[in-house]
Amino acid sequence: MKAEQIGKHFDKIAKDYDYWKNKADYYYSGIQKVLSGIIPPGSEVLDVGCGTGTLLNCVKPSLGVGIDYSSEMLKKARQKFPELLFLRADAQRMILGKKFQYIIMVDIIDHVPDVAKMISCVPDLLSENGQCILTSVNPFWEPIFWISERLSLKMPEGDHKFQSSGRIRKIVEDNNLEVVRHGRMMLIPKEIPLVSDFVNKIAPFLPVIKNLCSTWFIVIEHKHAEKKKGCVLKFSD
Repeated sequence: MKAEQIGKHFDKIAKDYDYWKNKADYYYSGIQKVLSGIIPPGSEVLDVGCGTGTLLNCVKPSLGVGIDYSSEMLKKARQKFPELLFLRADAQRMILGKKFQYIIMVDIIDHVPDVAKMISCVPDLLSENGQCILTSVNPFWEPIFWISERLSLKMPEGDHKFQSSGRIRKIVEDNNLEVVRHGRMMLIPKEIPLVSDFVNKIAPFLPVIKNLCSTWFIVIEHKHAEKKKGCVLKFSD
């Protein structure tokens, strides 16, 4: 699928986008906790595939820039968060003339036609000791999400292809970047009182079971970048 087609799909669903995100609040609250645990408030942050800007806003940036290919998504983002900057841009051709301390790429790689081209933009956008946080759905879950869409239980994603973390890590290494942290999260991406929190806390650390978690993530830096001291969050491999 071309970028123009992707933009048209998300233009079409923009009016209901926040409804779907709120319906999946448990999942996105988990993503927000991960981002907030890595990104200190007051950082300069770029959100690639920002949608209506909620994740970018949640990390409380001093400078927050969101890019998306959907004009309708950006229109809603500007209305919701006028203090942040939102730009229409192709994630495969990001030329912003600015480096950021943190780059967010949440659940976008399955929509990008050329993931390698998108990641090749990261070195020019990431500050020397900056980090890029990338998350995506475990391909194992594709049939479950496909059924959920058909039953109107989740947002219609349009054409997409879930990617393995192994393939993305190889692309990262080919672009003079390195993965400094990686892991899995949320075996149960929906809230079940007294169950989801307990299971999701231990599942990412259990052999075999962790490979069934719904989401994988990687944290990327420039190769040979000075390592940060201390980490707020610890994740399983």
